Amino acid sequence: MLPEFLHPATLLKIHQQRAAGIAHVAAVALPSGEVPEQPALHRAEAQIALGCGGFGFGLMLEHPADLAGAEIGIQQQAGALAPRGFEAGRFPGVADVSGTAVLPDQGRTAGAAAAATPEHSGFTLVGDAAAHHRLTLLLIELLVQILQRCFLAVPDVAGVLFHPAIGGVLNRQGGRRTGHEVTLDVKHCCAGAAGALIQRQQERLICHGRLVSPLLARGLLPGKAMVSSTPFGDPPAWVADAVIYQIFPDRFRRSGQVKAQRHLELKPWGSDPREQGFQGGDLYGVIEALDQLQAMGISCLYLTPIFSSAANHRYHAYDYFEVDPLLGGNAALDALITALHQRGMRLVLDGVFNHCGRGFWAFHHLVENGQDSPYRDWFHVHRWPVQPYPAEGEDCGYDCWWAVPDLPKFNHANPAVRDHLLEVGRFWLERGIDGWRLDVPAEVPAEFWVDFRRVVRDVNPDAWIVGEIWGDARAWLQGEHFDGVMNYRLGWSSLGWVAGDRLRQGYRNPEYPLNPLSSEALLEIWSTTTGWYRPAVNRAQMNLLDSHDVPRALHSLNGDVKALKLALLLLFLQPGAPCVYYGTEAALAGGPDTELSGGPEPACREAFPWDQPWAADLRPTIAGLADLRRNHPELTRGDLLWEPIGRDGLLGRTPGGCSVWVNRSTTTSIDVQSAGSVLWSCGTCDGQSLEPQSAAVYLQ
Repeated sequence: MLPEFLHPATLLKIHQQRAAGIAHVAAVALPSGEVPEQPALHRAEAQIALGCGGFGFGLMLEHPADLAGAEIGIQQQAGALAPRGFEAGRFPGVADVSGTAVLPDQGRTAGAAAAATPEHSGFTLVGDAAAHHRLTLLLIELLVQILQRCFLAVPDVAGVLFHPAIGGVLNRQGGRRTGHEVTLDVKHCCAGAAGALIQRQQERLICHGRLVSPLLARGLLPGKAMVSSTPFGDPPAWVADAVIYQIFPDRFRRSGQVKAQRHLELKPWGSDPREQGFQGGDLYGVIEALDQLQAMGISCLYLTPIFSSAANHRYHAYDYFEVDPLLGGNAALDALITALHQRGMRLVLDGVFNHCGRGFWAFHHLVENGQDSPYRDWFHVHRWPVQPYPAEGEDCGYDCWWAVPDLPKFNHANPAVRDHLLEVGRFWLERGIDGWRLDVPAEVPAEFWVDFRRVVRDVNPDAWIVGEIWGDARAWLQGEHFDGVMNYRLGWSSLGWVAGDRLRQGYRNPEYPLNPLSSEALLEIWSTTTGWYRPAVNRAQMNLLDSHDVPRALHSLNGDVKALKLALLLLFLQPGAPCVYYGTEAALAGGPDTELSGGPEPACREAFPWDQPWAADLRPTIAGLADLRRNHPELTRGDLLWEPIGRDGLLGRTPGGCSVWVNRSTTTSIDVQSAGSVLWSCGTCDGQSLEPQSAAVYLQ
């Protein structure tokens, strides 16, 4: 990479700014004679040099995600991606291919502070750069006007760069474009180049802009940078405002774009989900659905495992560094990460670090070489030779998850195993994911998760770590292991209350008990659960009604869509992030056929009915609840105090005047007193009474 020549009078921090609020430091230059501190780098090389004629210049040999931060690599920030396509800009000479200048919003006043808090980007911009660098900015403005042959509408370059409200782009030919017309170019040309934050006016999203002038975006960004670093023991703050959508990739959407699927015999879309085999959902299909998901209020995706595997659920991984080719491979994941981050959305992957599949390369080596394999201590072998495909009643010879020989357990006491798994965690975070959901973490030694958290926080302090703990997780949520857990207690208790005696109870799982609950019993479960944890942890929980491991909520509710809407309301009003299982919006209702059943539920892993009629369309319900959370955070920050109303009603109140009325009865109305204006409702409510299976949220 060529050196980047910078103005000698300017103290510069050059950043690559991203939709998720990321600042990638590319270089730094100081006035001649001052030697900058070497940045604290991890797995990267950097060199800062002073040079010719009193001009300072910086030369960066690599640009890894580790360089993200407020003080050139000191403070790492959320959602960092390894930069791509970065081109060195020169000052004041001709720069790269872009020849456009950012125009500030015409409505802004001159001298406005260069500090802002973009709504959707999850970070805070600090520092009034214009005030601290007034003389420098005047020189810069003059150079911009001369070199770009255009005049800025407001003489505040730093404000333009820091502030998200950018009104348009002026191209070199003098034509002006605004709004969505500009952001379409930004959307397709922003894979890692430096740029200002541009608000996509039509879609109300913060987007990263490549089309801004390199003079502005690269050479002229003075002042303090963005700071958003989560303390080691605290959960990331963004989770409290997230709305999550869980996807089982093989059954979500088949795009037809995956070359590896060509000439293969896939199961027909919509086949019985209990059958083995692959129906061909892929990650490009997820990208195709993002507009619909975002319109529904979704801000974060959680994907069940996507790494190479011989099982459609992919909990049998054989290579943790490769996305399954049937899903589109690593390129498809890169495309998904880019698409999500451009929309201000996040991605959480499923990490299965307790066990692997029989085809995992180290286990295969052990099977082939027996005791002579150098990987013999990667697993818990107690009899040689091992039998990965044992006959009925035969011992496989090694420890495996729940005695299933398909799933050999890792030996976490082996440093090589620990290093390999920790490197997996690091690798995908550096690739750009925003968090990990950890499968059966209680079956892994607790000290491993301490090391895992250190790795995660080292790469991205704002990454989310959520463990699959179904019950009391106090031992795991003290700041050493996880940020939150899958809060199934909220799910089964809510279903038990909204359905009452109408609840289907055939599914038997002591950690997901489906039993009718009274209002008092429900509130006791909620109070106990939230009382186990500090408020910051409650706000970082993954709250869910159902998942790939239990019957669908609508199955447990015997197909009662009205009851499902009430359960969704209760889910969205809890502290933490509500997680919607894919297909809930289409009223999917998969579950066990038999009256008594337990364990994972393949029947709840149906193909999404893209081309089939839906039993009900719950997209407006979910979108309305997402809007309610976003516009009235007092409802979800733990301020809502609940009380029973008769046998079938619940009333929640906040100190700020919000009230929530819920009636689960199928026959009896509930009187509503002094409610106020309606913020959200389902069913029927005339302001004086709440009809059966109805709910309303009011603001006085």
